[in-house]
Amino acid sequence: MAGGDSVNITANGVEYAVTKKISSSWNYYNKRIAQTMLEKFGKIFLDCFGQPFEDDFLIDEILEDQKERMKDEKNNRRSFR
Repeated sequence: MAGGDSVNITANGVEYAVTKKISSSWNYYNKRIAQTMLEKFGKIFLDCFGQPFEDDFLIDEILEDQKERMKDEKNNRRSFR
């Protein structure tokens, strides 16, 4: 994964990282994909090569994984109170 991003893995084994920064090393096309993700989701999902995902089905899977992670974190915070 690029830039020391932590790696997440969905239930189906898709590896991804999350960032909010558009890399200056990306080509124009990947920068546009990243900008669109920032506008839609507030974050950029990166593949194992550090490039933004462009497959809508994989992005949906990643979004579902993000929801589950947020739910788990919320439940973990409750259990510590």
